[in-house]
Order: sequence, then structure tokens, then C-alpha cells
Amino acid sequence: MLNQTSVTEFLLLGVIDIQVLQPVLFVVFLATYIVNVAGNAAILMIVISDPRLHSPMYFFLGNLSWLDICYSTVTLPKMLENFLSTHKAISFLGCISQLHFFHFLGSTESLLLTVMAFDPFVAICKLLHYPLIMSHQVCVQMAVTIWIIGFFHALLHSVMTSRLNFCGSNHIQHFFCDVKPLLELACGSTELNEWLLNTVTGTFAIGPFFLTLLSYAYIIIYLFFKTHSCSMLHKALSTCVSHFMVVVLFYTPVVFTYIHPATGSSVEQEWIIAIMYSVVTPVLNPLIYTLRNKEVKGIFRLSCTDTYTIQAVGYAFSTVIILGALVFTMASYAHILATILAMASAAARQKAFSTCTAHLSVVTIYFGTLIFMYVRPAVKYESSINKIVAIFYSVITPLLNPLIYTLRNKDVKEALKVLVSRMKKVYHSSREKN
Repeated sequence: MLNQTSVTEFLLLGVIDIQVLQPVLFVVFLATYIVNVAGNAAILMIVISDPRLHSPMYFFLGNLSWLDICYSTVTLPKMLENFLSTHKAISFLGCISQLHFFHFLGSTESLLLTVMAFDPFVAICKLLHYPLIMSHQVCVQMAVTIWIIGFFHALLHSVMTSRLNFCGSNHIQHFFCDVKPLLELACGSTELNEWLLNTVTGTFAIGPFFLTLLSYAYIIIYLFFKTHSCSMLHKALSTCVSHFMVVVLFYTPVVFTYIHPATGSSVEQEWIIAIMYSVVTPVLNPLIYTLRNKEVKGIFRLSCTDTYTIQAVGYAFSTVIILGALVFTMASYAHILATILAMASAAARQKAFSTCTAHLSVVTIYFGTLIFMYVRPAVKYESSINKIVAIFYSVITPLLNPLIYTLRNKDVKEALKVLVSRMKKVYHSSREKN
């Protein structure tokens, strides 16, 4: 995989070059990544732990959830790092590795969605043979096969791209390393790489998509001519709606990126489409499957059975999110404190401390009640205490926030005085006129 190149690293130009928006985008994509990992991990844990979901459909759904976690992890952490960094560099080996895993997981998901369409096809059209065709051994073999095929498909692109000569600019017009942006930077001939991208990757995109549509068409025709009942057709197709929505969300941007001609599409369009299939789709997959699935929703409902797994998942995610935000806030205050203590003037230190007091008060009240409610284990304390704590962070804290910020802020108090004086003038002038 060694290439004859003078470029040792690439610069990822990112989504947008407006510096003011970088922190905002960091928060948005960080929240998206947390939701993606939490949602897909919850589905994965439920599918593994609950015996009612040990069926072929949920076996492949678990594969999809794990794949989506890995898929977004290939691109999002580096994107988040670049939002906070001025030097948005990635090494040559890191770039090729990111390209490899991106195409590995992407092509695997393409094949996995086709296998997931095969499951309802067998269940509806070959019902008597379903236990034999979709046995656990066969499902494992199919899953292993599509993961291996995806790996070697990506290996083809990573090897061929690494052998190109990069001797000019190292600025990639993208937020991650992909084949098309790298081909634009290559100095030599890229005809073979472009042919592989259009032919092989095009086949991986169009072929499974066509087979998926074919299976759905066969299901509709089979049910229409066999049952002659619209209610039966509706009931059967309702089981396929979630999968079909995921297929459309995944294949539409992929086809536009790798099958659509390179001419006529702007860099901004490429970014938006890439965000759709690498960030948005993995987040929506668990929401689509859980909101449209009675079995999965049933696991989350109140029941008389053991709820240890659900409590463990909720406790883990609450701990990570709440303590993570608190640690990040405390780390920022530690840095501020070190900066303030380095100031020579006592008046400057007091002024700096006073600007942080209001926010620190709100943080203490809010996180204190949240930690007591969600991070503390749910044993041996009364429900009445829960209600008091819930009132604290849902009612009292929002009430105290404006009071704390206004009473401790000179600018707000001055603006409030000006507003009151204006209202008095308007009141007195209206009375004089009357």
C-alpha cells in the first residue's frame, strides 16, 4: 500500500469555514453523535438480552445498530476534533484508514439492508420453509459473508487510492477522507480509480437497492393475487414500512454521491449529502425501528417482569450525559480559575469571579438535583423525595435562573432601570393627557 507521494498529511477543510459557527456546529454534531450511540446501543442491548427478540429480523437489526455506531464513529469524532482545532490535519495513513472503514461499513450496510428485505420475503412468500431457510446458522453465515464482502470491497478502494501520486495541494474539500475528493488531488492518471468507483461501488449501491425493490414488488404481487384482501395486504406491508424507510434514507444520498456525475454538483451539496448518509441516517435508524415496532416498544413499557436491563441502560446513559456535561463545565471553570489567579490585580480577580458566580449558582442547583434523581441508584428512597427533586429541576430552577442572572448582572440591572423609567414616563404622560 506504499505510494510514490510527497504528501505526508492532508488538511480537512470541514463543513464550513465561518469560525463563529464552529462551536455551535460542535455542540449540534456532538449531540447527534451521543443520540446515535445511545439509541443504537440501547437497541443492541435489548436485542441481546431479551429472549423474545431472538429471531432473524432482530438478529439483523442488532447487526445494523452495531454497524451504525461504527459507521458514524469513523467520521464524527474527527469532525468534532476539527471544529475545535485550527490545524485540521490527518496523516496519510489515517486518511486511507478512514477511507477504508467508511467504505467497508457503508458497503456492508448496503448488503445488510438487502438481507433484511429477504427476511420478510421468506416470511410472507415461503412461510412453511421459513424455519429452514432463516435458521440461526444461516443468518450467522449471511451476516459473516456480507461483512467479509464489505471489507474486501473497501480494501480494493483503499489499496488503489494509496498507490496514487499526491504531489500538489493537500487540502481536501470535505470533512472526511473519501475516494472522490482524493482523486481530485492526485497528480497522475485516475481513470482506473474512477472506473472502479463508478462500476464496483455503483454495483454495490444499485444492485442491493434493485434486489430490495424486487423483493417488495414480489411480496405485493404475491399478497394481492393470493389473499385478494386489502386488509391482509396492509397488515403484511406494515411490517415492512420501517425497513423501507431506512432503505430510502440510505440509498438516496449514496446513489446521488457515487452514481450521479461529478459535474454540476457543488462542494456544499456533496457535504450535505455526505452528512445525510453518514450522520443523519444512523441516528434515525433506531428511532424508525422502535417507533414502528410493537415488540421493541413493548420492552420499554411498564411490566411485571424483571426490568434490570432497562434500568441499567437508563442509569448508564444518564450517568454519561449528566456527569459528562458537569465534568466539561467544571473543567472550563478550573481553566478560568487558573487564569484568574494569575492576574496581578485583586480588583480584576474580583470582577472576573463576579461574572462567573451567577452561572455557577445555576449549574450547582441544576446538576445537583439531576445527579440526585438520575445518577444516584434508584433504591431505598421515597417517591415523595423524587417528586420534590423533580419540582426543583423542572419548576424552581427555571424560575430562579432569570432572578440569579439579573440580580448579579450590572448590565441587565441598568437596562431594567432604564425600562422602568421609560414605563413611568409613558404612564405619567398618559395621565397628564387625560
